[in-house]
Amino acid sequence: MLEGGWREAVAAATGNPSNTTQRSRQVTYRRGMGDVDDDPLNARLLTPGEVATKFRVNPKTVARWAAQGLLARIRTPSGHSRYREEEIRELLQPQPARPAG
Repeated sequence: MLEGGWREAVAAATGNPSNTTQRSRQVTYRRGMGDVDDDPLNARLLTPGEVATKFRVNPKTVARWAAQGLLARIRTPSGHSRYREEEIRELLQPQPARPAG
């Protein structure tokens, strides 16, 4: 799974230190807004449950990560949360080992 702990893996992949509190990187997409962040209409989106299954955590944990700004959350017009599959895949990639000492 993830070596060094999930917090470090999420922080390393997103560029956010895990000990900071930031506003959620939340992006809302609505029809007619135009190009807002790499054409989200072509991205494969995952539900909180699907993300939780991949990380082997509870869906509420995924929601907390998004609220802390560790995951970019996309809100559907109906208010549901979705996450980019590409970002989740990157977070699940093994991180290079840090040199000792």
